[in-house]
Amino acid sequence: MLQLLAPELWTIAVPLSLLGLQLGGRMVIARVEGDVLVHSPVKPTPELLAEVRALGRVRWILAPNDFHHLYASAWQREFPDAEVWASPGVGRKQPGLTISGVVADGAAPDCGPDLKLLPVAGMPSSNEILLLHAPSKTLITTDFLFYMPGRTGLTGGFAWMYGIDKGPTQTLLFRSLIRDRQAFLRSLEPLRGWDFDRVTMTHNDVAEHGGRAAIGAVLGWKE
Repeated sequence: MLQLLAPELWTIAVPLSLLGLQLGGRMVIARVEGDVLVHSPVKPTPELLAEVRALGRVRWILAPNDFHHLYASAWQREFPDAEVWASPGVGRKQPGLTISGVVADGAAPDCGPDLKLLPVAGMPSSNEILLLHAPSKTLITTDFLFYMPGRTGLTGGFAWMYGIDKGPTQTLLFRSLIRDRQAFLRSLEPLRGWDFDRVTMTHNDVAEHGGRAAIGAVLGWKE
């Protein structure tokens, strides 16, 4: 069920339909010295839970933006000793969720040097958190980028219209959520110094190569 992306890094893709579009969802699991981080948790089936438990102690559960938090409570019930870290709006949307910390400037779980977190500013209705798995040069995103190649029908038309059928890029919907463009760009400056090539996206495929170039094109980087 879990797919190995790189040493100490796994993912699982699940079906997700919205308004007739087959967008798909994705959870990523990273392990650091035997401790496990669950990024953007999906529905915890018995089979999935057994696989995750076999990887080690679930120490962190990350709700990486204000939209992708639906199953965080279910994972917290399964792993009550895990720290739940979230974007700023999750506590308001899930008052029953016990949140250990809100990821913001200067506040993040202590995951060591292998995992780096970067909160995206200027988007108060999204508050996405980017995550770097440094050993595998993998940038883990949620809605920051979409990539849906090879789709057909209504979903294929959606992918073509937004330009996400050829490579990972941002949708017009995501860009419409940016309220302060300067704050958005300033918050992403540390991304320039991050070494990554692979990019994962909740919606939906993994871009094994070219992720840095794709983000550079989106943000107008001049390398």
